[in-house]
Amino acid sequence: MWNVEQWVPNPGVPAGGVRRDLLNCIDLLAFKPLFPPMGIQVTTQGNANKRLEKMQEMCEEHTGDGLAYPLLWLSTGCSLIIHGWNKLPKNTKRSRPEWVLNGMTLDESDGKLAVMDRWKNR
Repeated sequence: MWNVEQWVPNPGVPAGGVRRDLLNCIDLLAFKPLFPPMGIQVTTQGNANKRLEKMQEMCEEHTGDGLAYPLLWLSTGCSLIIHGWNKLPKNTKRSRPEWVLNGMTLDESDGKLAVMDRWKNR
């Protein structure tokens, strides 16, 4: 697993900088022998659909000029997924908060970015 998200300092913005993802959509890269590289967008469950919409808009805006980065990534044989995390509150059975992962596997369909699979609690 490799974190490819970067912090770019910029004193002109209120937070003092901005975060930049690889190809504007990938936070982590995962590698495993005999499998294609996996690009992962990491977010909260509540923002997962917004990240999907952002990637789809990126593809629609740049169709034909080579800047549809999610589709470019997929065209190389790599995979692309969105991880949506949610923190469950403590309760009498758990002394610590528990994190739950839901996700979407993305692929190209008729020249557009599409959800091929949705999964929960992996």
